[in-house]
Amino acid sequence: MKRLLQVVACLVFIGPWLAPASEGEVVQVTNTPSGRAVGGASVDASGRWIVFSSTADVAGLNPTPVNNVFVYDVQENQFSRITSEGGNDPVISGDGRYVAFSSDANYTGRNEDGSEEIFRYDRVRRRFYQVTRDRLGDGSSVLPSIDFKGKRIAFETTSNLRGRNADFSNEVYFFNRSGNMPLSRDPEGEGESYTPAVAGDGSLVAFVSTSNLTGRNEDFSQELMIYDVKERVLYQATNDVEGFGESSAPAVSGNGRFVVFVSSSNLGGGDNPDNVSAVWIRRKSGYSSLVTTKMDGPFDAEQPTIDWDGEWIGFVAREDLVGLNPDRSAEIFLYNRQRKTFTQVTSHPPGCNIVGPKLTATGGRVVYRSNCDPLGLNPDRGYEVFWATNPAKHLVIQGRGNIELVVFDPSGRLANRLTTTIPLARYEVGDFDSNGVQDVRVTIPEAMEGRYRIQVLAGTGADPGEAAEVEASLSGVVVRLAEGTVGSLNGLEASVTNQSFTRRSSTLVPVAGTSSKATLGARIPYPMASSGPIEIRWSDGRREQSFPCGQIELLDGRGRFFGTVDGFSVALRLIARAEGAVSLRFTARGGDLSEFAGTDHLGMTVAVRLGPDAHVYNWRFTRSPQTGKLTLR
Repeated sequence: MKRLLQVVACLVFIGPWLAPASEGEVVQVTNTPSGRAVGGASVDASGRWIVFSSTADVAGLNPTPVNNVFVYDVQENQFSRITSEGGNDPVISGDGRYVAFSSDANYTGRNEDGSEEIFRYDRVRRRFYQVTRDRLGDGSSVLPSIDFKGKRIAFETTSNLRGRNADFSNEVYFFNRSGNMPLSRDPEGEGESYTPAVAGDGSLVAFVSTSNLTGRNEDFSQELMIYDVKERVLYQATNDVEGFGESSAPAVSGNGRFVVFVSSSNLGGGDNPDNVSAVWIRRKSGYSSLVTTKMDGPFDAEQPTIDWDGEWIGFVAREDLVGLNPDRSAEIFLYNRQRKTFTQVTSHPPGCNIVGPKLTATGGRVVYRSNCDPLGLNPDRGYEVFWATNPAKHLVIQGRGNIELVVFDPSGRLANRLTTTIPLARYEVGDFDSNGVQDVRVTIPEAMEGRYRIQVLAGTGADPGEAAEVEASLSGVVVRLAEGTVGSLNGLEASVTNQSFTRRSSTLVPVAGTSSKATLGARIPYPMASSGPIEIRWSDGRREQSFPCGQIELLDGRGRFFGTVDGFSVALRLIARAEGAVSLRFTARGGDLSEFAGTDHLGMTVAVRLGPDAHVYNWRFTRSPQTGKLTLR
């Protein structure tokens, strides 16, 4: 018997360099009175626990104006106090169990002289552990950085710990089960070391130093240093031979494979000749490249942060990277290392400041401090703690008509009218497009990679003949999954799959672009069914054009479509595998892309709809200054 499988829709979307063109959802965590301080926000890997310090009476837990350490539970919307006699610079381990901070209090009975020491608090056992002890009281230890399990801590100190810092210079130390070990011992005292950052897996520590620790910094410029914990080797990661720049503010990915930092040095083989203070990324292989760069060169950015596997890099910049920051105020942007795209997270008026952004492990959320008032809850413009979602991860599923939606994420968690177990998901009912028709909407701010299953049910007392439809929006692309009546959609099962590529290669030629080619290869993990149109859509973020291409059928497990639309030669091939999966190959050649002739970068999203099931893919093209072609990165 012949097997019949048909493609319903293929939608190609090309937008401006990045995407989507919308900001993240912002939540204000603290709301302190004027004159009270909030400092040092940090977040665990999951985004559930946020730690910070404040002199305010947070949730009635701090009636005296002492700068204490607090933990906020995002899931339960509850605050708890960690310290009672003062604490600064708090950080939380990736698993949320341990909080490290500095304090001059005597929490363990071993700090009688009141020197500033590093402490670690176990939130499970409710115990303090003193990491450092300056027996002479001549120095201080500050700015801890902690790994995922809370077992390894890096910090700054001017104390003569274990007799290894007799000149009391500012040095970086590393704490593990063996005790405290100096990473930046400078016996000559001609330089200092600062701002350590430890990888989530504890495999390396990055910091900056003006000391000649390896014999390669004879001019005592400020350079990036990396200590390999396993190999017990310290090496200098930057070398400003021209002496015009410096490196600072390192952050390390959780897996220890990437270090991001700020540098005004001309690194990367001469990529920064004007000594712009830009964000760079250094791979474990030793190669450094620019993150904050455009066609006309690098741009100023600061305060980098990075997620666990190095896919998302956050920073603060005064640039209009996606068309949402015309006043060039200080905003948080995210850079996707795989897709080579920028996404704007915040939107503030000029004059606002942003301090210390920190990404969660997946890059789905960023925690920061700011004196802005984005929600009307900070009229005194004091510094408060906020968190915001990554808009590139937003998944919105909307139904029109008297219907109900049940959504399951790739882990089997659900969201419906009565309950939601998907983190941060919202189920809303209302007339969202103001057309007099009831809508239902499920918003998932942090969409995982994988398949989201959707069940459609008739609403209570619904007229079966009432019109209804279901659509999904992911990565800035809207895909209509089903339309008909309440009766015809009742019991329908649909899905949206946020999927990575298995194969990709493309080149675009914006001028006389008949040589353009875009190719997508992917694997779909289940059989297809249903029918409908194939469509291609191209956009530069301001103009859009849609081209109907016809239909495709898959017979005997194989099928193909060939068509020409306004100069684009389109080919779509499907191969059904024995195990039920499907391989997809999509190619678009030629076409007139002259409208993109002045564009540095083009972000492409391909949405393939197979019946009520949609698959969304993303990539980016960047222009070669040598050939003028836009080539897949």
